[in-house]
Amino acid sequence: MASTLFLLQGFKEGWYDGASIAFAVILIIIVTGIDMHLHLF
Repeated sequence: MASTLFLLQGFKEGWYDGASIAFAVILIIIVTGIDMHLHLF
């Protein structure tokens, strides 16, 4: 789906969608890791 949006919008605007999804996933992984780490101690 994201690749379809990328092809329709082109590189200049399509990368915003991909970057925001990647940022959200990375942020969730970091927050989950910190939360699990804090609960261990």
